[in-house]
Amino acid sequence: MNLASGERLAALAVLAAAPWPAYGPALHRGFVRCFPRAWKQLVAGLAVYAAISLAGFFVRSTADFYALALMVGVVQGGTQALSRSLFAAMVPKTHSAEFFGFFSTGEKVAGIIGPAIFGLIGQLTGSSRWGIVSITMLFAGGALLLRRVDVAEACRVAAQVDASV
Repeated sequence: MNLASGERLAALAVLAAAPWPAYGPALHRGFVRCFPRAWKQLVAGLAVYAAISLAGFFVRSTADFYALALMVGVVQGGTQALSRSLFAAMVPKTHSAEFFGFFSTGEKVAGIIGPAIFGLIGQLTGSSRWGIVSITMLFAGGALLLRRVDVAEACRVAAQVDASV
């Protein structure tokens, strides 16, 4: 996608504005974090991210780009808010600093691995379109890992640790 000067400015504006639609879903998902199966909403968010990545392969116009940016904005805020609040419910409050330090490190590692895979696949295939498609495997892997989490048990253990302090 080759963008003229004015389109570049518009694209930057979309990237800056994309997070705004996320506030409604973020608030909604913040209220449901206490449900033991809130991970289903996280898996759904990962599925939407995967669909967005696959749709990225077909972007041909600036309007397509804007539509995907808006979709990312809608899913990103809610998914991030839910993941943090669910994580907070599953860790002992007395050890939250350590656990959130680990959480933050994981985010940073993901911020390296995703672009590295994107770039590597883009270089190997000669097309960034295949690079964006390759990111779907990260979303699928995250969903598979998340399915193994017993949220109710984690919340129970966290409460037990807090009660023993």
